Amino acid sequence: MGTELKYVDEYQYLKPMPDRPRMRPCFDKRLRFSQEIHCPGCDYDCPSKISIKPIITDEMKLMKISTPIDVEIEWEEAFGLMMDLLENANYQARKRGCAGLAANQIGHLRRIVVVYYGGLFKPFINPVIIESFGGKDRQKEGCLSRPGRRPAVSRSKKIRVSFYDEAQIYHENVLFTGHTARVLQHEIAHLDGKYI
Repeated sequence: MGTELKYVDEYQYLKPMPDRPRMRPCFDKRLRFSQEIHCPGCDYDCPSKISIKPIITDEMKLMKISTPIDVEIEWEEAFGLMMDLLENANYQARKRGCAGLAANQIGHLRRIVVVYYGGLFKPFINPVIIESFGGKDRQKEGCLSRPGRRPAVSRSKKIRVSFYDEAQIYHENVLFTGHTARVLQHEIAHLDGKYI
């Protein structure tokens, strides 16, 4: 008897049973893959694979500033990068623990991040921190691009962020607090060429 799969959110990600990873369905075959891994939610004859890219640890590459995406003109590229980030973040979350991932960490110098929020990884396209307030909080942070290091980093407790979502809708001055605010600040810093 096969595993029952169901649609769970607007990204059309499938939610397999707990021992199976979350994957996109096979309808999207547009991406080129650096490493081919069979999608466990599919028939084994299915040609669809997911794309798992190595996490960049080279300091010179991480210090480059990412460029914004013109969501009107470059949406197809943005969608492909978003899917790439969602797949890689889900994979890294299972393998090493991951609360967020920036596009430059997998080799794309574009302003897209994904952050674990509300039970799923959510994409933020062209995120900009509009306001930081509520005081500072100093906590240890890890980073996939700096394995083995957990320095204490001071971050704002509350932030307001403007960004585009996965449906090309612009959100202005959205409030984030606590752990989500910290992860967003960490990932947006990556886009600005800064890291812990």
